[in-house]
Amino acid sequence: MEVELAPHLGRATMAPVTTRELSVAPGGDDAAPGTREKPLASLQRARDLVRERPSAARARCGGITVWVRGGDYLLPEGLRRR
Repeated sequence: MEVELAPHLGRATMAPVTTRELSVAPGGDDAAPGTREKPLASLQRARDLVRERPSAARARCGGITVWVRGGDYLLPEGLRRR
C-alpha cells in the first residue's frame, strides 16, 4: 500500500506513478528514478527531486505527489519546506 503525503487527505491508494509522482519505499534506492517499480529510499531524496523542478513547472503539471510505502524512515534532520 502507498500513502499520499498530504496532511489534509491522508488517503491510501494503489494509483500508478506518473511523471508528476515519486514513490519512496524502505527497500528503495536513492539512485533510482522514483517510480513505483523502482522507488527512492528516502524522503529527503524525494524532497530534493521535487525542489529541482522549477516552481512554475510544478504548478503547470498540477504539483507533484510523493507516495510513501509503509515502513520506517529515519529523519535525522527532519524535512523542511522552503
